Amino acid sequence: MTIQELRAALLKGAVLPHLDPRVSLLGEDRIARYGEDAVAYLKTRPDLFEGVVLYLDEARATVSGTNAAGLSVKLFLYGGMVDRVIFKRPDPGKTRIRMTVAYDGTDFFGFQRQAELRSVQAELEGMVSHVNGERTAVNGASRTDTGVHAVGQVVHFDSVRDLSPERWMTIMNHALPDDVRIVAAEQTHPLFHARFDVFEKEYRYAVDVGAYDPLRRRQAWFPGPLDQTVIEREIAKVVGTHDFTSFSKGEKDSKVRTIKEARVEREGDRITLVFVGDGFLHNMIRLLAASLVRIAQGRMDADMEELIASKSRIRTQELAPAAGLCLMRVDY
Repeated sequence: MTIQELRAALLKGAVLPHLDPRVSLLGEDRIARYGEDAVAYLKTRPDLFEGVVLYLDEARATVSGTNAAGLSVKLFLYGGMVDRVIFKRPDPGKTRIRMTVAYDGTDFFGFQRQAELRSVQAELEGMVSHVNGERTAVNGASRTDTGVHAVGQVVHFDSVRDLSPERWMTIMNHALPDDVRIVAAEQTHPLFHARFDVFEKEYRYAVDVGAYDPLRRRQAWFPGPLDQTVIEREIAKVVGTHDFTSFSKGEKDSKVRTIKEARVEREGDRITLVFVGDGFLHNMIRLLAASLVRIAQGRMDADMEELIASKSRIRTQELAPAAGLCLMRVDY
């Protein structure tokens, strides 16, 4: 069953027949149940899905709504089935706001909050907390690194003020520094999560093979001439589900990721490497970009297939500059 077919069935209220046998459940009692225990519990509690109204939105990884008892309901979709269910009573007086944020990452030490270092998250949290009158967490879809830009970062927070999303956007843009802007805002489901509900992200890496331009040094990498035919051939090899140990920095248990689309766009001397996937490892795209460029310049004797298969960082230590990378969009 496709995601579209599953969503259509769920919107008609047919939840129980589409539960994955390994489903996980977090109920209003905040007790976690898994697999057979979760399925058995849900079958004894048909009231939880009684009168459920699910929202028809653009999300592809989740379906959200409310039931007759006023509980917020969230269903996670995977492999044509419901693999996770959450019920939660909405917090009175709170409204969840979703925003799309753009920023020039040059003068930030990444998105994520860091002690004594400037971050996008800290700027947003400081402003939201000031307006809310209480300390308020702002959660982001992607923890972009130092110097990395975004035009489509997505965040969420809970508002305790009687302000429309448009008013929130106006207030924040009036006070935020010049290198951060809110470009869209909307009220969203109480269980929406900017990070955990992501279906796919698109990043673009900008390469300029022309003469060095100091006016573009904050938006592109200038590595010199390269063979476009070669870089187009090599980038196609990263598409699919692979173990990207060769292109990761960090100690995460699983280095397996799925790249749904990877391609090259060119306009004059400007080459853009486009990557679309369900998630990316730390420094993954910048490591990929560096290897792609060096192979296309004839400075690396391996191809991308070989580098991925090696599951080793011995030949993939070069990291392309952060200035060329931009988070374009996050889809749910």
